[in-house]
Amino acid sequence: MAAAACTGMGLPSDGAFRSAEGLFGSPSSEGPFGSPSAEGLFGSPSSEGPFYVVDIQCPPARPTNCTFTTATPPGTCTHENDVGVFCPVAEGTPTLCTTGDIRLAGTFRPQQGRVEICINNQWGTICDDSWNQHSVNFVCTSLYDQSIVGEMVDPEEFSGGEDLPILMDDVKCRGTESNLLSCPQLQLNASHDCTHMEDVAISCNGTRRCRDGEIMLAGGQYESEGTIQICIDDVWGTVCDDLWDQTDAGVVCNVLGYTNGSAIALRGAHFGEGTGPIHLDNVICTGSENSLLDCRYSPHNCGHYEDAGVICPAPQDADTNCTNGEVRLADGDNEYQGRVEVCLHGNWGTVCDDRWDNRDARVVCNQLGYTGGVPFSVTRAGFGRGSGLIFLDNVDCDGTEPNLLQCRGNEPGNHNCGPSEDAGVYCP
Repeated sequence: MAAAACTGMGLPSDGAFRSAEGLFGSPSSEGPFGSPSAEGLFGSPSSEGPFYVVDIQCPPARPTNCTFTTATPPGTCTHENDVGVFCPVAEGTPTLCTTGDIRLAGTFRPQQGRVEICINNQWGTICDDSWNQHSVNFVCTSLYDQSIVGEMVDPEEFSGGEDLPILMDDVKCRGTESNLLSCPQLQLNASHDCTHMEDVAISCNGTRRCRDGEIMLAGGQYESEGTIQICIDDVWGTVCDDLWDQTDAGVVCNVLGYTNGSAIALRGAHFGEGTGPIHLDNVICTGSENSLLDCRYSPHNCGHYEDAGVICPAPQDADTNCTNGEVRLADGDNEYQGRVEVCLHGNWGTVCDDRWDNRDARVVCNQLGYTGGVPFSVTRAGFGRGSGLIFLDNVDCDGTEPNLLQCRGNEPGNHNCGPSEDAGVYCP
């Protein structure tokens, strides 16, 4: 019907759409079909004038070959049902604006105001249903620059919007769009359920704190480790440790530039509980992603006691407590015996006793310089439980390796053990 009406007036019909009922006011009683109401665009419908045409049906293939029913009052309609159309602007017609243009209006205060959008040479407002931070940021960065971040403010602070149509509703941008009209959940046929009390108004006077997907680590001894914090919608938040593994941790380390070794995934808020929202849960990465947001994930059902962490390979010039692969013995009666602890990325951790045997013990003793006799392996935390991380599991040495990290076994940090399974040795 909208296309037929525009065609009948000699205007382009591609992209025409029907207005909300009563959007343009009602006809007066002048003339056979009435004339436009003096109230103009978005005026309240009056009760004047009869009804002449109802139940209009226009076939898409022949938009000017419409059928309709004539009616006289009282009929089944009221002037609340008066209909209008938006027609595309004819070529060569002077334009007020270009479809998709946005502006802030209603105030002289800089970088804030009521958000207005142009559709078919007509400025209108946007209802705040579903409006999100991505949508706010889109407007601010489009009108100003990428360093600006905005926030929603009270629309009553800005005048003039009540004279405009409400052109969009349920706008929910995802942060990747190049035009506000490309955002999902738009209602461009003006069939909204809003009033001008719900007009979107924003202030673009903030400075962006972070970029979506930006990562930082907090709570670690070194800058290359800590609880993961990720930025979404200019807000820092954490990642839940459900399904968190070494592949996911590797993506974090790669993003941060720590690429000279394997990452270690940590669970249970090892470096302390974060603050703010928990942004991601059930993260599943393939390892090739350039951002944690490129991985699969879902909304969370977690608490901060489940915050995920990571130990990334420390830079080679970092000042750390120990060297990768270095081993030591702890809590034995002398220097030749004790719980095995190994250094990874500047941290000391223990070894799980799954598959732990005398060949594994030989590598540890040889590495420490104790080579004069037969070493013996110790299991079940025979020298007491360690208090740090468990780095290695299912260690399977042949006895000739120069370093425990060169033995077969799980990837560092990947274990299913507790401190009651800490491995130890007796060296000769």
